[in-house]
Amino acid sequence: MENLNRAVIVGSLALLAGSAQALPQFAANTANDIYFNTLENVYRTTANCAAFGGCLAFDAANDPAGWQRANPAIADNLKMGDVLASIVRVQNIDPLWNAGPGNRFNGYLAQQIVGFDPVSFAPSVAIILDNPAVDPFGVLQPGESLRMYAGTYSFTSSTAGTTFGMIAGVTGDSFWGSFGLDGTKNTYSYNVDNPTVPGTQTKDEFFTSWNLVAQGGVYNAGNLLLVNDLNESAHGTINPSFLCTGADVADPAISCSQIVGTAEIEFNKNSSVGGVGLSPWIYSANDPLSIFVPEPGSLALLGLGLTALALRRRSV
Repeated sequence: MENLNRAVIVGSLALLAGSAQALPQFAANTANDIYFNTLENVYRTTANCAAFGGCLAFDAANDPAGWQRANPAIADNLKMGDVLASIVRVQNIDPLWNAGPGNRFNGYLAQQIVGFDPVSFAPSVAIILDNPAVDPFGVLQPGESLRMYAGTYSFTSSTAGTTFGMIAGVTGDSFWGSFGLDGTKNTYSYNVDNPTVPGTQTKDEFFTSWNLVAQGGVYNAGNLLLVNDLNESAHGTINPSFLCTGADVADPAISCSQIVGTAEIEFNKNSSVGGVGLSPWIYSANDPLSIFVPEPGSLALLGLGLTALALRRRSV
């Protein structure tokens, strides 16, 4: 029993030491706004490129086998089955955390076009998104749209390289956690797009509501509370409060999930495709995601350590 207690204590102390690793920090008992940039490409299967056209020539440095990037110079060039694949760079989490050298919080995001709504935002069109049936880059697990990583990899919208190399840089850091749509009224994801202009002139709006799918070994945001996006009304309804009540959760007209967000999507001027730079990414986006953290993850780790000490005391 003494050996078992020692193992429990050592393991708990190792977790406490691990918490010293550079990680994103979240404020307790308040909303946390996650300000981010994404770099994105629209991928179409080779079969759909042959059927519908509208694709750039296959580029082995930036296109997974069986996929090609949609040509941003063509208007109304989004098709059913296209996958929007992105890398995500968090700049800061208001009110506590700012990214810095050796302290980065990045992600990989992929969502598939599963429908078009030409009515709700006419004359613009809502592009309905879901977790991808097939992730072109093979990063996501079933049920996921977004995987986040904490570590040291750094990039900007002007970083030269390849999509494969930059995705490898993001996913080479420590897996933090993942989010996705669960098929209920509580989660949604869509872009509002003007189909009359080419991608090089796009000014899309993006709205999303996800739930936590998996926690990684460095996850430190605690049990996220359910929230409603006060800026979105087509799916989530304008709710009087950011935090959802029990009545809100039961209301079929109100979306209550663990993370909500909006973004503005535009052409990446640093793109090597029609831009002035060497980035392999055609589009960029920015704006906040929002969560409500009831308790800092560091306190949860401390609690685990104290629990281990209490177990040892009772067994002596």
